[in-house]
Amino acid sequence: MSTHKTVLQLIVLAVLGNSLPAFAQQTKMNDYSSPKAVYESMRDAIQARDWGRYLDCLTTAAQKMELFEAYFACAENRTEQSRQILKPLIDWNKVKEEYDVKKEARLRAIAAKGDRAALKEAEDNYSTIHNDLYSDAFFNHISDKVRFYAAARALLDGPLHSDLGEFDGVVITADTAKGTATMRMFHLESGKKVTDEERKDFQFRKVNGRWLIDAPLTAAVAPSGS
Repeated sequence: MSTHKTVLQLIVLAVLGNSLPAFAQQTKMNDYSSPKAVYESMRDAIQARDWGRYLDCLTTAAQKMELFEAYFACAENRTEQSRQILKPLIDWNKVKEEYDVKKEARLRAIAAKGDRAALKEAEDNYSTIHNDLYSDAFFNHISDKVRFYAAARALLDGPLHSDLGEFDGVVITADTAKGTATMRMFHLESGKKVTDEERKDFQFRKVNGRWLIDAPLTAAVAPSGS
């Protein structure tokens, strides 16, 4: 085994090891009784860096989006080393296999409708069929989603964490809801901490009697500044 590979594996163990207390010592339970309650649970989980509780506040669709975007934030904005740290947590062979099978199935379904223009568009521009199929396959083959997300956050977060404020303006329509909250983000200018503030929209869906935060998310835990 090469020295380079050994070092990367040690880094993986260190990142995951440092994240374990958040999983093993959960002291609070999430409250799913209302949109505001699950928002407060999510905010508490973010403040505690308890990514297991955080992901439990999201619908499956929102989890897929969050994990998919977290990986690409690491892959695109960081180093080859960060990509190698996350790689062991994803079975890329199975991701490719599932994506290829589902892609071909979708192309066959389009072809069966006899719409040649739609088929040519799908064949020439995979983005029309790519993202949702690939994010589904990616999500399905992460061996441990909480550890993966914790490792991604450890790589992405700087010392200045964003901060969510009070949630208000909730509007509930049957099993869906929406509302807004203040989000404060911090960065340094000439060595001084500067605060930027904006309103963020949140969507909710009631699933099996529990209110959950739904996709699309609006950067509730955007990478913090440095």
